[in-house]
Amino acid sequence: MRWAWLLSLPLLLFADEAEELRRFYGNLRSLSVEAVSPENTTFWLTVAQQRRFRAEWNGHILISDGTTVWSYSRARRQLILSSASAALGSSIEQLFTTLLQEAPLRVLHRSGDTVQVLCPLSEGISSGFREAILTLRRRDWKPLTVELRGDGGTQRWRIRSFRANPPITAQEFRFQPPPGTEVIDLRR
Repeated sequence: MRWAWLLSLPLLLFADEAEELRRFYGNLRSLSVEAVSPENTTFWLTVAQQRRFRAEWNGHILISDGTTVWSYSRARRQLILSSASAALGSSIEQLFTTLLQEAPLRVLHRSGDTVQVLCPLSEGISSGFREAILTLRRRDWKPLTVELRGDGGTQRWRIRSFRANPPITAQEFRFQPPPGTEVIDLRR
């Protein structure tokens, strides 16, 4: 029985790391990420508190001011407006805006200066994925890779750059479509 506490020590250390990670991301005011998929799709993401984000990839722009989501396709010259609560929840932007603060984190593996963390989907979060697995650098919690798993498959991203608390203007979370753009408003 006196050895039981010794056997539980790794679990306690992992729990402390998960809590430290949650605190780090919970205290951020903003962040920016450049991620690359195995197919060489580059994804740029800027996130700020209050569920505001701007994501850009392959001629698509997805912006939320926390209330409205603007989804613009250059190729289609089409803008879809929706409420943020209905639209958020299918990709990497949700992970960095919501999941790290609300989901119970579990450390899966530690190796040198990296830690692999499981972020299962918690109750109350609407999402297109069930869980995310992040590999992070322990000294500064910089994400190195992100894997999103869901019923529709798995998305994998290598994080090329990450900035904590970059300066952001409110204008980054607004969108004015170019003239001639078809606008579809789903907020009604």
